[in-house]
Amino acid sequence: MATLDFQRFTRVEILRAIQPRLLSRLLAPHRDFLEARGVILPPHSSDEHDYPGLVKTFMSPDENTPHQLTEALYLINEMASTPGCIDALQEEAASREVAISFPADASPEDIAIQVWLEAPTIVERKHAEHALVKQREFKYFQSATSPRPIHTTTDMTIKALERDLDDWFESYGRGRTSKIFTFAEGEETWVLIRHGKRCQSEGSIKDGASTTIVYRPEIFNLVIYNNVIGELRINAETKGMTHLFRQQFGKHFFGSEDFFPACGPSKYTLEPLRRDGLASLFCGDVEGIQSVRLHELRIYWGGKYGELEIRRANDLLAAMTERNRFIHENAHMVSAKFQVQFTHTKKPRLFTIRPANIISVLRDEDTALVEQWLTLRHFASVNTPAADEDSPPPTEETTHADANVSLV
Repeated sequence: MATLDFQRFTRVEILRAIQPRLLSRLLAPHRDFLEARGVILPPHSSDEHDYPGLVKTFMSPDENTPHQLTEALYLINEMASTPGCIDALQEEAASREVAISFPADASPEDIAIQVWLEAPTIVERKHAEHALVKQREFKYFQSATSPRPIHTTTDMTIKALERDLDDWFESYGRGRTSKIFTFAEGEETWVLIRHGKRCQSEGSIKDGASTTIVYRPEIFNLVIYNNVIGELRINAETKGMTHLFRQQFGKHFFGSEDFFPACGPSKYTLEPLRRDGLASLFCGDVEGIQSVRLHELRIYWGGKYGELEIRRANDLLAAMTERNRFIHENAHMVSAKFQVQFTHTKKPRLFTIRPANIISVLRDEDTALVEQWLTLRHFASVNTPAADEDSPPPTEETTHADANVSLV
């Protein structure tokens, strides 16, 4: 889980809003733990609970708190406190014909608890789907053979993949906690990987004495495969994890760890900015995009001082054109940030390209339209020669970029 904070279960008024019989069913498997903490469950499920005692217990979870209880509280809290998630739970339960009744006066917690009690996998999956809507950076790989679709994502295949991922996660201090969710999104297969991060510790008070709680935060990574063009894009925190996902995805879904070569064709280029200028930002042929502007351009000049120039403006190419400036033929463009106004959003959103194979988008839902535009303007391609990744230029993380900012 992400944290040990169960906000909605540490407020008496929230606990009182939960139907006592549902709270009893949720807590019954953990009766011995609660009694050890001084909380006695009522003899009848319809009776009121020791709400102050429960709040005290939930406010200070420790190493003795059952994992099943913390997992349930965390997921129920997340779903009940996130707009739209309760409706999604109801709709999914109805579509699967899960026998649950939802009274008109049911609280969000009532609904989340009922679904958890009857079909916990629905809560897990809907929570995973919610994790898809976030900013991510992707690295792209192209299949070494002719593209072929993924024909199956059986439970056996998924479990085998989870085991191999856990072998790596465990060896790097992240535990054996991975869980995989698959989604069909048009011509793509999305594989969401939930796993643990390295353990963290927080100070706590137990029985009047200072102590430490050790817990493992969770994180979600995303691997997406395009079944038509044979392209894999990976969201991961480290190079090692990217390598892991690339190999294991090829192994379990296509029978070869080298199905997606590490040094494949380049995906992105920024040359249209230099070659076409303002024309490179045309978007009239992409339904769903109103405008595209260049917001930031980073140019690596290198030299004795490792100079990195950053040009930034609300509309950088327009500003440069007005001043009769251009991108020099020797300028090595290492990244560009674009501002896109979609027809379905009130405010523009940003995405970043770092050649040869990295893109960072604000929302996963933006990817399809952004990719369509990039392909039409020749920023994106799967057929260009492979880039030399042995000596990549420094980025802002390896230079004193803030001292070299140039505003246009």
